[in-house]
Amino acid sequence: SIGLGRDSSRHGRRPRSGRRLAGGLVGELGVPVATFRVTMACNAPERRMTLSMLPIGSLPISAASGLVEVRETLWVVADDENVLVGSGAGGSAGPWDERIVLVSDRLPVDPVARKRSKPDFEAIAVLPGERLFVLGSGSTPSRRRGVVVDPRTRIARVIDLTSLYLALEKQIQELNIEGAVVHGAALFLAQRGNGPSAGNALVRLDLDRTLASIEHDEISAETIDCIHRVELPEIDGVPLGLTDLASDGHDLYFSAAAEDSASTYDDGACLGSVLGRISEDGRVIAIAALEGQAKIEGLTVTRTGAGELRALLVADPDDRSVRAQLYRIERLQSHFLFVAD
Repeated sequence: SIGLGRDSSRHGRRPRSGRRLAGGLVGELGVPVATFRVTMACNAPERRMTLSMLPIGSLPISAASGLVEVRETLWVVADDENVLVGSGAGGSAGPWDERIVLVSDRLPVDPVARKRSKPDFEAIAVLPGERLFVLGSGSTPSRRRGVVVDPRTRIARVIDLTSLYLALEKQIQELNIEGAVVHGAALFLAQRGNGPSAGNALVRLDLDRTLASIEHDEISAETIDCIHRVELPEIDGVPLGLTDLASDGHDLYFSAAAEDSASTYDDGACLGSVLGRISEDGRVIAIAALEGQAKIEGLTVTRTGAGELRALLVADPDDRSVRAQLYRIERLQSHFLFVAD
């Protein structure tokens, strides 16, 4: 069950109430940090929704962590791979015959050694000009790289995220960037709060300053506009952590998973995932549970020619012997309750 403010002591965590991002409500850099309470899709527990996901195929990778769609081509990034994989079949289970190398790192086969050395590419966004921007999580110093990719020329350019991530670390404990999306005049990043601080956050970067900074092969700290604390409920006492962001051009959406781990490095059992809508200032407007216990890590939401919303999602099985699954939710607006505060 999904609930607010439940006792997490049986999972070895302190209650989340009253916890703040490091640096308080205004961080050391003077960047505004705000805190909001979650608004459930339905206030009555018996009416809270569960959305059904249609499995439509498996991917040629395991640890899928981000998903975007460009001109009916799906692109997926994995946190333990150094390539992008793509499928021109759009929302169907077509062949994944596109591969673009992001970095030339040689990754060990041994799972423990691979985890230690992987680039941890956790997020992907579509920049103006239909370029793809892949971001490392920043959870360790070796994971502070991004890559800008032109899928037409297949040219990949490494972007240094050190300045940005060091600035964010001054205000966010246990930095772990897991989602990214361009929405309006901003690039939004999702901080997943599955470390000891358990603080989810929505980071807003000025898009124009970000694009200018990328031209110098970095993203500087000056791109940060503001940081908003995001309050999410729990599933059976395990806090939900943001895993991705998406935009349909009008609204912002998010996915989140309840992974029973107090670390940004180690995996844990997933008790379930949710899909929601969120405001630009971090207020959760609507939220619904997803059926099953898949750890949803990638999300894209698009409007069809008929104006209906369609969500595509990818799950990370946390097992390199198991392929990641692609799911679809059709007519999202018919199933998802958009409830304002």
